[in-house]
Amino acid sequence: MADVEVPATSEQELDALDRAEEEAEHHLARRVILGMVIAIPVFTVLFGALVGLSVHSAGSPAGVPLVMGAGIGVLAGIFFGTWGGIVASVHEVEDIEHDARVSWAEDARTAARHGAAVTSSPSHEPEELGASAGVVADGPVE
Repeated sequence: MADVEVPATSEQELDALDRAEEEAEHHLARRVILGMVIAIPVFTVLFGALVGLSVHSAGSPAGVPLVMGAGIGVLAGIFFGTWGGIVASVHEVEDIEHDARVSWAEDARTAARHGAAVTSSPSHEPEELGASAGVVADGPVE
């Protein structure tokens, strides 16, 4: 069995995957920003209120602790807003990666049917897609 490279997928398929990947990344960025826009004010008020309540019950001056609580709320809003945006977009990004893996696997099966071993993926590197290099439909290539 001769080692040959897998035939590249068509330019249209590659362009469609690239456009879909770029669109998914834009959606991810929008969702992260939207998550932060919502979470920052919510957590700022929440942490400010918690610190204000505790300072009021302790009978201490409230100026600096309230600013500190608001600052912690901003940091928490950035964290949880980013986390929420990523969680909301992970399915879309995974679908794009799955489509790319399916395309690469179809190329590998085509090459295997013709008696050729898979040595690389010209359209997408297997390491980027989470697959190991040198994988054919039946097993690893030596």
